[in-house]
Amino acid sequence: MTDRILGVQALRALAACLVLFSHIHYIEMRDHAEAAVPVFLLYGYSGVDLFFVISGFVMVLVTRGRLGSKTQAGSFLFSRFARIYPTYWLFCGLAALAFAFTGSLAVKLEAGNLAASLALWPSDATMFLGLAWTLVHEMYFYLVFTLFILLPGRFLPFLLAGWAAVVLGGQALGAGEARPVIRLIFDPLTLEFIAGAVVGLLLTSGRRAGAHVALALGLAGLILGMGAIGPEQATTGTATNWPRTLIFAPACALIVYGAVGLELDHGWRAPGWAVRLGDWSYSLYLGHFLVISALSRLWAPVSASGTLWDNALAAIVMAGASVMLAWLAFTFFERPVIGAAARLRSRIFAARKPEGGRIASRIW
Repeated sequence: MTDRILGVQALRALAACLVLFSHIHYIEMRDHAEAAVPVFLLYGYSGVDLFFVISGFVMVLVTRGRLGSKTQAGSFLFSRFARIYPTYWLFCGLAALAFAFTGSLAVKLEAGNLAASLALWPSDATMFLGLAWTLVHEMYFYLVFTLFILLPGRFLPFLLAGWAAVVLGGQALGAGEARPVIRLIFDPLTLEFIAGAVVGLLLTSGRRAGAHVALALGLAGLILGMGAIGPEQATTGTATNWPRTLIFAPACALIVYGAVGLELDHGWRAPGWAVRLGDWSYSLYLGHFLVISALSRLWAPVSASGTLWDNALAAIVMAGASVMLAWLAFTFFERPVIGAAARLRSRIFAARKPEGGRIASRIW
């Protein structure tokens, strides 16, 4: 497999931007007289579904040739913890400063479970950083995949099938109404991660026919799905996870399959700016709501009477400021931490360079 799969980073940029504009639209509808961001982008939360599919694909990519090893399982889990937690805690700290400035810190601490939030442990309490509910899912995915790494690679397709069967069986038995940990285990959003892993198995095995068609169908499915899911489903509650999974999982899987297949077999290359934005996507995802919430407070005095063009300018400023914060966080915190963690992991586990090349090195 090629050592440069930059399309994955471009897809991460797309996912982060979908979520960003979804929240900008939400802020506009809450505070402004006239929203500049199109209403269908309210359903840009489908970027989360794309993130989950990408995660499944990447896990297969970066562990290719490493399955069946306790050392590699430990190395994998270490890298995942180092990749997720430090940057997440950074933005929790920034959120705490923002809440303290607005006088809402005590309310946030009382309403939530701070320990569970910082540990990304499933809980019924409000997450300190609202977007962290998705990271709870991510960490669960990684823990299960760590167990899979302990077994030889030939078992992975069967393990994924069994995992999907467990989710479906639990849903059939009503596990969606159980306690938080049980709900997480049987949440249908897990099927999106599994779908991405299946895409990874197909692509790493060389089965890449029909990339153009897959990408076109996937993008069409994503756009049509954003319009079809309906306002009543524009939340992240458990009750809505089945509709969003059924609509967005196939579309996102086709997008990943098509984009990577086009790059591997047809020489397509993602634009450099999209790759760079993909590099910043984790910080963009975690930090954007803090930025747009703060800017919406500054814009509030004129928003009620503002014109469509005024609000369009505000949306552009919000998006630009969110990207700027993401660049700063990635450049001066996230990337140095990733580098330090990679060096420490190499010393602890004596890990060789992961297959998958440049893209794998960024996320392994």
